[in-house]
Amino acid sequence: MSRRTCAVRGLRGGAPARELLREVLVGTVAAIVRDGSRQACLIVGATTERIAHDPKAAAHVRSTTASLEDALCEVIAEAQASGELPAARDARDLARFLLVTMQGLKVMGAIDPDRPC
Repeated sequence: MSRRTCAVRGLRGGAPARELLREVLVGTVAAIVRDGSRQACLIVGATTERIAHDPKAAAHVRSTTASLEDALCEVIAEAQASGELPAARDARDLARFLLVTMQGLKVMGAIDPDRPC
């Protein structure tokens, strides 16, 4: 289990799913704001370039991404089952949407970290 998966599950700690998911997104933005050295930019750039030529790196990125998606899906599905979140949308689709949103925030933060909110 990856650190991110543990972090997502660890944040749960009895907290409502909406609060947890909000904290995951706010935490992503906070990490971008704190990243004065633009390390996220380096990571995003290196990852996207390297995975095309390095099967081991590609497998690691896919595995980490899948673990985070699974953790988000689990939180959403549990919240839908308990009635905390509406079940109108598929939990897996929502987890993928949040994951893409988080990654998009990182890319946008790398492009223009000084952009006002």
